[in-house]
Amino acid sequence: MKTLVFAVISISLLISRTTFAQESAGGGLEETDTGYLASGEVDTTARSTDKQPPGRFYFRDEIDIPVFDQFKLPACVGYAIASSVGIRLNTYCRNDCNCRQNLSPFSASYIFNQIYREGAKGISLATGLDTLWAQGICPENDFKNNGRLATKKPDKAARLAASRFRFWQKRERIFFLPDEIPDPEKRYALMLDLLRRHVSARLPVIVGLRCPPDFFTCRGGEYRPGEIPEKANHAVVVTGYDDKKRVIEILNSQGTDWGDKGFVRIGYDDFCKMARYGYITRLDGGADATCNKR
Repeated sequence: MKTLVFAVISISLLISRTTFAQESAGGGLEETDTGYLASGEVDTTARSTDKQPPGRFYFRDEIDIPVFDQFKLPACVGYAIASSVGIRLNTYCRNDCNCRQNLSPFSASYIFNQIYREGAKGISLATGLDTLWAQGICPENDFKNNGRLATKKPDKAARLAASRFRFWQKRERIFFLPDEIPDPEKRYALMLDLLRRHVSARLPVIVGLRCPPDFFTCRGGEYRPGEIPEKANHAVVVTGYDDKKRVIEILNSQGTDWGDKGFVRIGYDDFCKMARYGYITRLDGGADATCNKR
C-alpha cells in the first residue's frame, strides 16, 4: 500500500513539474486589461502629420540584435524589455549621437529576478516596465542572465550599473483594447498604423501576444497561427515590418533554434489577431544626454 501511495505521489509530482515546465517554456506573461489601461490614454499624435511611414523598416538593417534564450523560466517579459532597451540604445548610438558604440546585451534577469515570485507563471509588462523606469537596467556583464537561478537578486554593484541606464519615460501603451474600439477592422488598421509609425521612428515595440501552443515550437521564417487563445501569454519585441509583403517581424526569447535564428515574420492580419498589448519605451531627458550617462 505504501508503495502504491508513493508511486501515485511521484507521478503527481512528475505531472506537476512537466506542466510547469511546459507553461514556463511557453510564455511567462501575466497581464491584465486593468494594468494595461492604467498606462494612460493611447497617444495618437503620431498620426497628426500627413507624412506616411516608410513602406519597409527593419532594425536589423542598422544594427546587430542578440537573441536570448529564456530556457524554462516564464521570463519573456524580462527578455522583451532587455531586448527593447538594447535595440533602442544601439540604434540611438548609430543614428543620433554618432558615437558608433556597440553596447553589450542587457540583463533580462535584472528585471525578472526582482519581480518574479516562486510559483507564478509569469509577470506583467506593466510591472516590468515600471521597474525599468524606477531603476534602469544593467548590462548582462554586470548581472548574468541565468536560466536556472531566478531567485538571485541584484547586488549593490549591479544596481549601481543599472542606475547609469535610468533614463526612460514611464510606460506608454500604443494599442487600443476591443472595449475601446469594438470594430475589429478599425482597431486593426489603427494598430498597424501606430505600430509602423513608432517602429520606423526607431522605437521598438514590446507586444503581448496571444500565442497558440505551436508558436513555441515554430521553425522557419514565417508563422501562421491556428486557434488563438483568449488571453495574452507571451511578450516579444517587434523589430520590423514590410508593407509590400504585409508582414511584421518579431524577436522572440527562445534561442536561435526557434523560428529563423530567433526571429519570425507574421502576416498583418494574423498579427492583429494575436496582439493585445503594445508598449513603447522612450528616452527621458533628451537623447543628447544619454551617452554621457553611460
